[in-house]
Amino acid sequence: MGTLPKNVANHVAFHIKRFVFAI
Repeated sequence: MGTLPKNVANHVAFHIKRFVFAI
């Protein structure tokens, strides 16, 4: 349960980076 939030945060950060680079 402790690794799930970290995994989700990493996933969200990855998509944010892709979104920023897409612009």
